[in-house]
Amino acid sequence: MFFKGPTAGRFRKALVLAMITHAGGLAFEDLSVGDRWQSEPRTIEIRDIEQFAQLTGDHDRLHTDEEFASQGPFGKPVAHGMLGMSILAGLSSTAPLVQTAALIEVRNWSFCKPIFPGDTLRAVTEVVDLKSHGRRHGQVHWVRQLLNQRGEKVQEGTLVTLVMRGKPLSTRPVRTDSAHGDLMTRAVPAPVGPASIDSAPVCLDPVESATVELAHEKLTHEKFLLGGNSLPESVSIRSE
Repeated sequence: MFFKGPTAGRFRKALVLAMITHAGGLAFEDLSVGDRWQSEPRTIEIRDIEQFAQLTGDHDRLHTDEEFASQGPFGKPVAHGMLGMSILAGLSSTAPLVQTAALIEVRNWSFCKPIFPGDTLRAVTEVVDLKSHGRRHGQVHWVRQLLNQRGEKVQEGTLVTLVMRGKPLSTRPVRTDSAHGDLMTRAVPAPVGPASIDSAPVCLDPVESATVELAHEKLTHEKFLLGGNSLPESVSIRSE
């Protein structure tokens, strides 16, 4: 079967992502803002609620006592809110499957509707922000929703995780012009051949170049006012 045009592009991307997933999960570089997934369904049984109560020690009668719960606001037992959140975490762990290093934050989590025994749940996940986080990880902001069989949103919030990069960034410190006053770290190509680190060229961005030019003009002007016979021809920045 052959595909052409946009269809071929989508097919190739899906095939590549499937191969990466099979190899152990998506890396940070494989993700884009707007990417969206829906998990496989899972039906919540009364035994899930009972086991969660045993595991956590939360035996609130609203969850575990059918007669008591029948007189409560929902008319029957409901699942623990944290059970729903845990189920969402499990469902979304494979949709998508990523090389997660850590969960670092939960933001604005809402428990919108109760979860009852017999409800079938799905997790919907969307990437809403991507940020660099050191050499080996990227920070991913996920909006995740837990939906029931009627498509109703029962829980929703943002999870922030660290995801492994496919290839660590290569960085080393570069001292900027003294006007900035800070030692900044940025990606700089390693020197080629026998040259030492100190002799490696430093590539300046437009802002730094402008700073060098201003420093040169200032130094030239001061030298002229002091009556010097020669003017500096250049100002250099040394990599440290």
